[in-house]
Amino acid sequence: MKRSLILRIVAPIALLVTTFGIVPGIASARVPALSISFSASKVEVHQGTTITLCDHQTKNKTVLALDEAFGTKSVWRTIYDASVTPRLNCVAHAIKEASLGKYSFRLQLLRGGQVVLRTSPLSLEVFGSISILELQNSVGLGCETGIGGIDNPASLSIGGRLYTDFCGLGEGQSGTSQSNTSCRTLTLVMDATDDPSGENPRPGTATLEVEQSTLNAQTFVFADDQLVTKVIPLDGGPLQFYFTDTTSDVGDNALNLYFIDGGSADCYTPTGALKQ
Repeated sequence: MKRSLILRIVAPIALLVTTFGIVPGIASARVPALSISFSASKVEVHQGTTITLCDHQTKNKTVLALDEAFGTKSVWRTIYDASVTPRLNCVAHAIKEASLGKYSFRLQLLRGGQVVLRTSPLSLEVFGSISILELQNSVGLGCETGIGGIDNPASLSIGGRLYTDFCGLGEGQSGTSQSNTSCRTLTLVMDATDDPSGENPRPGTATLEVEQSTLNAQTFVFADDQLVTKVIPLDGGPLQFYFTDTTSDVGDNALNLYFIDGGSADCYTPTGALKQ
């Protein structure tokens, strides 16, 4: 995947994410000599961010070099350099466009063409929308096929329109996604029904509970044959789903939950899976 970064000089702005270089010999004072900062370290592909580079202790004109890591072996290459002075010791560059992915940057201080100090790497994550089927195929959502006695994909009639599902959960069933992801939100399009043909909607409701290790659990309530779209924040870890028909004495007419093709996820890798 070809990555595109376009840089231009802009005015310095507020800094949110920073990594420092420490001058040798004065570590006890923890005075940062260099800093590299992003205005935002997690952005969408259509957005952008600003990298600000500073030499906080310069007494003479020095050169700051911005490096980016390329390839699976993280080969560092200088993509920009600029001179700073005691009066103007920071420069700012805008990443105007970036392809979906995760990027690493560092700042180096040069004197006489030699590197005398560098910062630790700082990461930028660029997110974009991928289809729910891509995520299902790469990491699995924990849902199953054949729910309610129908093969997936299948057509569901909801409000007189046909939709295609790809998996589901039966009444009282749970499911767990198979691995961590690079995604920060998940948009699910769902239908709870006892009859995929959409005939004779029954009263009562069902609930879907979504749990993650570091975020609060979320609960969604469904009536029969109602198309529901929900955006779920993600912590990057596995998801756990619990689906229950909350109506008493439903017998053979318990609601099943179907995940509809048309959902999406916001991720910084093309499939939502973390690169190994």
